[in-house]
Amino acid sequence: MTIQRTVQMTPDFDSELGNSADADNATTLTVILRIAFRAAEPMGGSETRPTSCRIQTATRRVSIGSDWAEDLNGRVFRIISWPSGALTAFAAQFRSQVETVWNNRFFLKFPNQDDQAQAMNQADFESLQAPALIGRKTPFLRCQLRIDAVAEAERHHALMHVINLAPGQSCKFQSFVAQRPGQADIGFLTNRDSAQTSAHETGHMLGLEHVNHTAPACHGNSNADICYGETPLQRRDLMGDGTAVHGAHARRWLEAVALHTGHASGWIATHIEPPLEELLEAAVRRP
Repeated sequence: MTIQRTVQMTPDFDSELGNSADADNATTLTVILRIAFRAAEPMGGSETRPTSCRIQTATRRVSIGSDWAEDLNGRVFRIISWPSGALTAFAAQFRSQVETVWNNRFFLKFPNQDDQAQAMNQADFESLQAPALIGRKTPFLRCQLRIDAVAEAERHHALMHVINLAPGQSCKFQSFVAQRPGQADIGFLTNRDSAQTSAHETGHMLGLEHVNHTAPACHGNSNADICYGETPLQRRDLMGDGTAVHGAHARRWLEAVALHTGHASGWIATHIEPPLEELLEAAVRRP
């Protein structure tokens, strides 16, 4: 198969494979999320509900009223309209925050060419490398994420309703993404979401569940505290309550490389950059 360098489009993500390998013998593989941001405006009128940080989980859905919004936990927040241009600024900040957390955190190692069960076509294998570095440097794919903010009328992978929280309330709005495989994901974000929250919710848009989602308590409530991690290691995970991004988060990139190469076997996602790995192996081999 000829390597597909053009953008590959799917209902859940797009992807792009770079045209050449760099000085590290790495080619960039970019997963692209097209997100439409919609301003979740207060409905207006005279009705007012008092704000409350008390957790009530009876409805498990976001509600919006005259000048308030209720999050997934039943907390009530005062909300205000978006000023002109503010939603566009939010989208730009969201993109910057998310790409900073996700980019250059993990890599794809090539299939083992000495293993017939996973070896690539030799011509394809060599076409993904810098010609002068074949046999001299281990090839790998450098994984990147790109967020494209698009109009709601355009093709998009996720539709995010964004709430402009009024200043003053100290508790945290429970942002979320509802995953709909094969359709645009939907969810709610707020103007106060941290970089960690934005990157975490993007993980859901990339098809990832909470780090401890198999815990029995998560079967009926995927936002139960234990779903975000039971051990310190799990809590540090981006899909827990932390910021650690690693090879276990590379699901979409593994799908993308199969689309671009027609070869799904043997790719390994790792957070250790292969050139560093080679140096470590060389150090171990020294007498």
